[in-house]
Amino acid sequence: MCIASPDEHLRARVGAVVASLGHELTLEAQASFEALEASVEERVDVAILDESLSPTPGSAIAEVLRDVRSSVVTVVIHRGELSGHDALKVLNPLLEGFDEALANVLETAERRRGRRGF
Repeated sequence: MCIASPDEHLRARVGAVVASLGHELTLEAQASFEALEASVEERVDVAILDESLSPTPGSAIAEVLRDVRSSVVTVVIHRGELSGHDALKVLNPLLEGFDEALANVLETAERRRGRRGF
């Protein structure tokens, strides 16, 4: 499981949610390339991608993974509305309930994968 964000506090927050579910982050990235590479190579089962990644935003990485039918579950973190990306899982860390919503997405992904774990 990876978190890719230039925001150190967001990476720590996501790491805490992941740890609360009994999992660990295998990759923390500050730039988009590392997350894209790990996802394409399927070294991670879940990629949590910040829209503010540079040079490629999280939604663009998620769309590439969707287009190539990757088995990696993607979650885009965006502060505000992300229009035109209805097919993506998008969560806003500024809204109340973000941690619970992220945990729910991760638990659902784990159940769908047959409890193989992350």
